Amino acid sequence: MKEHCYWPLVSDFNNVLSHESVALVFLRDDNLIDMWFQFLSMLQGMNVNVRETGSHVEFEPSSYYAAFSCELEASAYPMWSIISHLRDSAHADLAKKIMSVCNEMMHASFTSLHRYLAAFTCQAVRTMGMPLKTFCHRKI
Repeated sequence: MKEHCYWPLVSDFNNVLSHESVALVFLRDDNLIDMWFQFLSMLQGMNVNVRETGSHVEFEPSSYYAAFSCELEASAYPMWSIISHLRDSAHADLAKKIMSVCNEMMHASFTSLHRYLAAFTCQAVRTMGMPLKTFCHRKI
């Protein structure tokens, strides 16, 4: 982690997802979505840093930065890249698909992927005009 060995793979993935046509192919492929969420689930709980409250810490340990940057680069950047392509109701089915996968993952492990569910839900409601009740299981 400290050497950022994951960076070439993550960088290439983010660059590829910046192209709308590629991102849409990615979102339509159930196997790719499944692999991506399996990868994301491995990142959950990897940041085992503990807040120091006993004394002043002049510099954060390098492991803190490595865990933070990996989570940001490997999870958040691809999510925002994909979301940037979902701008209207024509892609509502893809947003619903991701939210469904997020729900499944959350039920399997409560800690998994809540950022993705929130981000795709927000995009679907704000940008695509989808009513919240379309994909919520509880009455609103």
